[in-house]
Amino acid sequence: MIADVPLLGLRLANLGVGGVAVVEDPAVLPPLVEWLSTREVVIAGFRTASRAAIRAALGEVGARAIDVVMLPEIGRSPAASMRVLGIGGDEAPEPISLHVLRDIHRYSVVRLGAGDAARALRTLGIEDARFVEAFKIGFLPADFDRALSCDQRRMVKGRITGDALVVPAFDSEGVVVDLMLVPATDAPAVPSLHDEPRGLIGAAVTTAYDSVIVVDAVQDAADLSAEGHRQVVLLRGVRDAEANAARMVANGVRHAVVRSQHDAEEISAVLRAAGIEVTASGERHVIRAGSVLTFPGVSAAAASVAIEPPAAPSTPVIIPDLVLVEHNQRTEQATFTADDISYEVEVPWDERTRIAVRIKRGGHEHPDRLDLAEDAQRRRCASSAALRVNASPVVIEAHLVQLHHAVRDLADQVAAPPPSRRPASPTAMSDVERAEAMELAKQPDLLDRVLADLGGSLGWVGEDSAKRLTFLAAISRNLDEPVWVALTASGHGERCPGLAAIAAITPPEDRVHVSKLSDGTFYYADPAGLRHKLVIIDDASAISTGVGTALRVLKRRGALSAPRVERDPVRGDVRTTFIEVHGPVAVLTATGGTVDPQLQPHVVEIAADESPEHVARVYAERHRRLAQPSDQGEVERVIKRLQNLQRVIGPRRVTIPFAEGIEGFGASARDRREHETLASLIAAHALLHQHQRQVIAGSVTATVDDFIVAATLMNERRAIDHGGIGWHAQRLLTAVSSAGIADFSMEDLNRLLPGWTRHAFRAGIDELVALDYVASSRAGRGAVRIYSMYHGRALPATAPVSCISLRSTRQLVKLAEVGDTVKTNVTAERDVG
Repeated sequence: MIADVPLLGLRLANLGVGGVAVVEDPAVLPPLVEWLSTREVVIAGFRTASRAAIRAALGEVGARAIDVVMLPEIGRSPAASMRVLGIGGDEAPEPISLHVLRDIHRYSVVRLGAGDAARALRTLGIEDARFVEAFKIGFLPADFDRALSCDQRRMVKGRITGDALVVPAFDSEGVVVDLMLVPATDAPAVPSLHDEPRGLIGAAVTTAYDSVIVVDAVQDAADLSAEGHRQVVLLRGVRDAEANAARMVANGVRHAVVRSQHDAEEISAVLRAAGIEVTASGERHVIRAGSVLTFPGVSAAAASVAIEPPAAPSTPVIIPDLVLVEHNQRTEQATFTADDISYEVEVPWDERTRIAVRIKRGGHEHPDRLDLAEDAQRRRCASSAALRVNASPVVIEAHLVQLHHAVRDLADQVAAPPPSRRPASPTAMSDVERAEAMELAKQPDLLDRVLADLGGSLGWVGEDSAKRLTFLAAISRNLDEPVWVALTASGHGERCPGLAAIAAITPPEDRVHVSKLSDGTFYYADPAGLRHKLVIIDDASAISTGVGTALRVLKRRGALSAPRVERDPVRGDVRTTFIEVHGPVAVLTATGGTVDPQLQPHVVEIAADESPEHVARVYAERHRRLAQPSDQGEVERVIKRLQNLQRVIGPRRVTIPFAEGIEGFGASARDRREHETLASLIAAHALLHQHQRQVIAGSVTATVDDFIVAATLMNERRAIDHGGIGWHAQRLLTAVSSAGIADFSMEDLNRLLPGWTRHAFRAGIDELVALDYVASSRAGRGAVRIYSMYHGRALPATAPVSCISLRSTRQLVKLAEVGDTVKTNVTAERDVG
């Protein structure tokens, strides 16, 4: 049989045609004419010209030769030509090569990742993505053969059907050697493409666990995996167990629970004979449609075979145990030793099993990166490392198995946060503590008692107005529109007792205390982790532009949304999902100087009292504490009492029935913000006294007393902020004007205000220069800078302050003009209308 091209000759030979010769150049044939004259000659090809050239080169032999037409796809050749060559329709099927199995499996995984398997997975009840990923399952659509070449279609014709899940079986080197097909219909599963099952399904499981669950149906394995059992192995009958029992033992399996639907006793006997302890499952199994195992060309009667135990292993090698020497969580590195061999490995933060390993012995080392769950990769690494470090590959391979378990244990420890970093859970109060908290919450002078504790035991001296406003802002975290507060001082590095005191008395489960913020801090928080929390930021200067944007959105909208790119573990495609972090939150921060302009409209600034009188009170309190031993136990009791008080004050809606009668606000943006702050302070005060207020339909009803406290605080803030300049600038301007001097230097200011620091002077002067109250002359190096007052410029404290009042009840809360002593004048007039 003479073929005109090598590929045709190779295909004919594979089909069993004998005496095939390939002739690409007819010039080689004349010397062979005499030899061919005694033989029957068949010329096969699909090109007429090449067959004619061969016939002409053979002369008389070519004249009597049989000419047949063979197409490149031999299956489509004329039937007469195939009968001449003896390759009719009853020929034996061509075996499926390993590279075809590999290509089909890769194609099936791609199709599953594209979403083609969604219907099949739902039909078969497989919903666990981790199971699909662990068993490397794919899907073949009904028209999968269109993606195959002609030769591949010929190999799989009648043996692989579409619309089925593909479960691969791997040999010890990690090569796909067999496929199990699970149709999406009621058709039975095909456990193997060969007469005998090859490879092991779920081989990685046998290297990751020493105790496994054995099943023989994909649906059973998926159900167990969904229940949290990751140690599931799928054996396709008795012969599969015989072929893989010794391999399972070598991979580290020591115990098995057999839950097979068929031949459970025979499979158990095979595993016991291999040295695996077997526990029979008492669970009754329901045989599913499509779960019957059928092997191509093998009858059911042939399934009963004699069970022969595997050959006894050779002399065992003593494997020393690994010992953890060091685990550095910062660098995510761990070091293990066993005798004179050391292993340096990375500890992943997730469930990855492909990690970097560095094996050292006797001054030699072998770096590698491998998947510790794959026995083929462990075997390859052990062989290479053994040559470099001069150690036994059996010992290294066994150590890699131990490393896999040890690294997983370390990763689990890293994933679980230590007790100090775990999210605080609500602290359970005893009945006595709850009763004491409820008793305190019902006291008429509740706010005054809290202020007394803040000033006495917790060291926040004076500043009663600031204490009231800051504590109510902390309570407002339970409202839908909390109050944000910034405590300011003249210079950086100043200690802020208010921030520390409020942080101490806020329950840990309601407090988020941070010192450093990144732009994604709030976006990647738990969706409900910030709801009704008090966020305490130690230094407002740590708020970057990105964090400021997040805070502004959180203030206005009450939530944050951000995109996150994730890969679907089942479908394999990349999708953008949106996460939403819900508020509301209250914010308390401190800073030296002024608040960043991007946050100024959203916070109430409370300047520290730096007057000589207040500083003297601070010194006196500090001297008292130094002279008398402090009772730390009493401080802890006060903190515990105030924390329990806030635990009985839960989030509730607040109704302000007299809201329409509030007046004293203009149309400016600042007045609108102050109106919102007033409403929140009224609601916070009512919420603090919720156990003393009337509750209607689950909503706390605010009273005039709540309005009086909130209005007094807001009017005080208006008096301090009036004139548009800060406290330092106003005090400095008043001192200079009172002294009657037009030009002054830093030395003059030091005589006028002896208790001030240079930072306080600089803060006040810079603001006065910027607002054109003071002119600054240019001075050279070493010269004294002189500042001059602008003549005719009125002091900002001469204008009256508008007050916030309540029209409906004719109760008025107002302040005297700026410069006078601040006082509250509440007059209740009788309604004679």
